[in-house]
Amino acid sequence: LNKQGPAKGVAVPQWPLGQAGPLDLGLYTSDMADDSQGPYTPQRSPEEEWGGQTSEPSPIDLGGPATADQLPSDGDSQDVQKCQICSDLASGFHYGVWSCEGCKAFFKRSLQGPVDYVCPATNNCTIDKHRRKSCQACRFRKCLEVGMMKRRERRTTKKV
Repeated sequence: LNKQGPAKGVAVPQWPLGQAGPLDLGLYTSDMADDSQGPYTPQRSPEEEWGGQTSEPSPIDLGGPATADQLPSDGDSQDVQKCQICSDLASGFHYGVWSCEGCKAFFKRSLQGPVDYVCPATNNCTIDKHRRKSCQACRFRKCLEVGMMKRRERRTTKKV
């Protein structure tokens, strides 16, 4: 590591006593001070980097949680399942049906305690991704209608 320090006339920030700064770690050298572009200049243009796309990446590209409407609609997404209760993106096969984490947890909580849900409307509330928390009675009814089972049956696997 080159520990010559910055070139004359180049301002270097001061670091608190006891903490190692870039000079102490050998991360800043005099040859960096002469570099007008800086050490992290991209070698490719944004068009090359993003394959012609210069806008920001979509939320799914950033690693955020994906929803069913953000997934690609080509043939590669045939194995993507929707929650049979609220149509959100299913996280797996829970209690006998494809369901999201929210509906799985709701059904589990419903099984653990006394169910005294009462629909304030006509027992026909819309249960979807945005309104699944609006009526517990209709959500639980829909869980049972789509086939959620109170007793989880484990799938058997063949040992090879």
